[in-house]
Amino acid sequence: TKQLYLNVKVVESPKVDFTQTYTGCINDVAVFNPTLTTAPEDKADKFFWNFGDQTSSRIQAPSKTFSSAGNYTVNLRAITAEGCLATASKPVTVNALPVVTFDNANISVCYGTNSTLAVKDPVTNAVYQWYSVATGGTPVFTGATYTINNVTTAQSLYVSATLNGCVSQPRVPVTISVYERVFAPTVTVTEVGITSVTFTWQAVQGANGYSVSTDGGATWTNPSSGVNGLTHTVSGINTVTTIKLLVKALDANNCTDAVSVEVSATTLPGELFFPNAFSPNGDGLNDVFKIEGHSIASLKMIVFNQWGQKIFETADRSIGWDGKHNGKLQPAGVYMYVANIVLIDGSTVQKKGSVNLIR
Repeated sequence: TKQLYLNVKVVESPKVDFTQTYTGCINDVAVFNPTLTTAPEDKADKFFWNFGDQTSSRIQAPSKTFSSAGNYTVNLRAITAEGCLATASKPVTVNALPVVTFDNANISVCYGTNSTLAVKDPVTNAVYQWYSVATGGTPVFTGATYTINNVTTAQSLYVSATLNGCVSQPRVPVTISVYERVFAPTVTVTEVGITSVTFTWQAVQGANGYSVSTDGGATWTNPSSGVNGLTHTVSGINTVTTIKLLVKALDANNCTDAVSVEVSATTLPGELFFPNAFSPNGDGLNDVFKIEGHSIASLKMIVFNQWGQKIFETADRSIGWDGKHNGKLQPAGVYMYVANIVLIDGSTVQKKGSVNLIR
C-alpha cells in the first residue's frame, strides 16, 4: 500500500486591536486605526469593519460619521494572507448635541430698563455661553440666565450649549429691541380769560394719549379736548387766579410716561374801568377817554355832547377820545357816552355814562 503525506503549515494565530480618535458627538468624524500582530511569515490581507448602525467598511483605517446618538458596538475582522482570522470589538458612545431654545427669541424692552434672557428648560450640567457674534469670538457671559442692565440700544446675542463635550451648532440668536422713547410735551399758554385758561401742546411721537394735572401730579385726568387732544381749558375759576398745569404723554408700550415742565397762567381781572374825567392837555396823564379792562374782547363806543350830537365813535378798544371833533378842540364840560362791550368769555356788557372834559 502506497502512503500519501500531507504537509500542513501551522502559523501563529494573529491578534487584532484598534484605536479610535473621536470626540463622541453626532456628526463628528471618528477615525479607526487597527493594530494586527501576525507570525513573521504572515501579514495582514483584509479588514472588515461593522460600525453597529448597519454600515460597514473594508478600508484598513476608515473614517466614520455617526448621525444618531446612541451606544454602538464596532466590530473588526482581520484576515491574514495565510487565511487566519482575528476579531476585535469595542463600544462607541455617540452623544447628542445639546439644544438651545427660548420661549421668545425676539424681545422688546423699555429704554433704560433691564432685560433678563433665559434658556428654556436648561439641562443640568450643560454649559451655556453667550456671544456677541454668530461665530468665533469669546463669550460675554456664561450661564442659563443672562441679565443685561440699562438697555438703551438694540442688540443681538448668540447662545451655544456644551454638554458631554458636544457643542450645539449653530449658535442660537436672541434679538433685543428697544421701544421708541416718549418725550415730554412742550406746553404753552394760548388763551387767558377772566375765568378760564387754555393750554396747548404739540403732538408727541409714540404717545398713546395725554393726561393733565393741576395739583402738581397728585391726580391726573383726561384733557378737556379728550385723551388724544392737544389742548386743555380750565374754566369756572376766579379772576386773578393762578393755574398750574402738567401734561403727561402716555407711553403706548406701557413704558415710562413723560411729564412736561409745569406751566402756569393767571386769569385776568374781571373789572371794567370807566373814567369819569380826563384832561387832554398833552402831559401824558389822562389825555384820552378810554374804557379799560383786561377782559374786553371788543367794543363799540360813541360819545355825545350836551345837545346829543355824536362827536366821537370807535370800534377799536385801543383808541380813545382825545377831546376833539373833526380836529377841533371841544369845550370843557360833561359829555355822554354809550359803550357796547363783548368780554373774552363771550358775555356782553352795555354801559351808559358821562365823562367830564377838563381844560
